[in-house]
Order: sequence, then structure tokens, then C-alpha cells
Amino acid sequence: MEQEVIDLLRALQGEMDRRFNGLQSELAKRFNAIDDRFERVDARIDSLHNEMLTNFDYVFHRLDAVSIEYTSLNAAVRRLEAR
Repeated sequence: MEQEVIDLLRALQGEMDRRFNGLQSELAKRFNAIDDRFERVDARIDSLHNEMLTNFDYVFHRLDAVSIEYTSLNAAVRRLEAR
């Protein structure tokens, strides 16, 4: 009788171990899937960030050119007014 209980407990322990390992494996797959999603989102955000910085650089370059042109035109108007 005692041996039967021990055998039953060992069988139950083996079943619990098998289920736990299956659960652990499934959780690992899901966490890997979540990590992959975060990596894709990070890549998209990095791409968007780089595009935004490029656009800001272009705008600042254009504003600099407009500022230089404004200064030149302002000086020209002053020279004409001085005549």
C-alpha cells in the first residue's frame, strides 16, 4: 500500500513537472513574441525620429537662408532710402 502511494505521488509529480515545463515553454514563446513586437515598434519609432530630424534640419536650413535674404534685402532698402 505504501509503495502504491509513493508510486502515485511520483506519477503525479511527473505529470506536474510535464505541465509546468509546457507552461514555461508557452510563456517563453509569448514573451519572445512580445519582445519581437517591441523591437518592430522601436524600429518604426527610430525611423520616424530620423525622418523628423531630417525635416527639422531642412526647415532650419531654409529659415537660415530666409534670414540671410531678409538681412540682405533690409540692407538694400536702407541704401536706397539713404540716397
